[in-house]
Amino acid sequence: MITTFRTLFTVAISHGYYTKSCNDIDFVLLGDTRELLRNARVLSRVKNGVLYFLQEVDAENNPLFSLAGATVRFRLELLNPYFMNFTNINVSPKRVLYYRNGTLPERFESASEVAVTTDLLSHTIISKVRPLSLVLRDDSGHILAEEMAANAEFREARFTLNGYSGRSFMVDEGAPDSETMTWYYRDAEMLQAGGLAIVEVAIDDSFYQSKDAPMQLNLPFERKEEFLEYFVVAKGYSEEELDQVKVEEKGQGNGNNGDSKTSFERVSPEEMPPGYKGLGGMEARVALFRSEKPVPRAEAGTRKMQLLRNDETLIKSLPLPAADKPDGKIVIHISKG
Repeated sequence: MITTFRTLFTVAISHGYYTKSCNDIDFVLLGDTRELLRNARVLSRVKNGVLYFLQEVDAENNPLFSLAGATVRFRLELLNPYFMNFTNINVSPKRVLYYRNGTLPERFESASEVAVTTDLLSHTIISKVRPLSLVLRDDSGHILAEEMAANAEFREARFTLNGYSGRSFMVDEGAPDSETMTWYYRDAEMLQAGGLAIVEVAIDDSFYQSKDAPMQLNLPFERKEEFLEYFVVAKGYSEEELDQVKVEEKGQGNGNNGDSKTSFERVSPEEMPPGYKGLGGMEARVALFRSEKPVPRAEAGTRKMQLLRNDETLIKSLPLPAADKPDGKIVIHISKG
């Protein structure tokens, strides 16, 4: 007997930094989803940075089981420790990103920030106002429980989530002049394993409407943009000769997403950062060339910056910030005579 599968839907990482697919993130199914897929005869596979969900089908290419109405969950685990260097993410300590598809099944809503918790939710109070009312709400805003912080010694509120359905909860601090809301996501496995994000995909009938064009979802990440700064350390150059040096980008910018050509200007000595003179010692002169606008981070080889002196090319291809570089500062050494 031949078992046949077809792709039900896929999830990929959308990130302008990469020239091709992103392989710096792993997709890890959570326990209830592993069981759900096993019972529904669905396989999951990761290939070239894309998570595939493969549905077993019969001879007429119809699924043996339907997952419509169910939700699959997985976490994102970083494989590249330098991912944050080139990705525009600002997540608070002890928080993770939370993605889910909403009104449009084929699209994820904007990521929110949540703290992962178990059935015992411990909320550290942010407001200094006392007395203070603390309200536990579910994902729809319904009040589940209330607590009162009577004095300054009351710094942590605890709520038991046993008996409540759903995984997303919110604690509302109802201070008179302000309102602070903290979102929580209940999952003991995620709390223990950790990760960058937790993802939910709610499956509806539209996932089954096309047999030839499976649903394709994308998790969007923005790359960082920062000023590119080349510190040119020149030995054997007079000040007049160093004035003839410049940085230019060859072509119109052939990076990802149609990046435009970058222009550079030399920074005056008065505006250069402290300590720059020590880059080359007493025998060297230092010039700083800064991009006129922030430059999107990209994998090496997608842009070509050159160092010129008049019409002579000194360095044909200047280095770009590598993944392990937290900023756009690069030191270049040249010498003459």
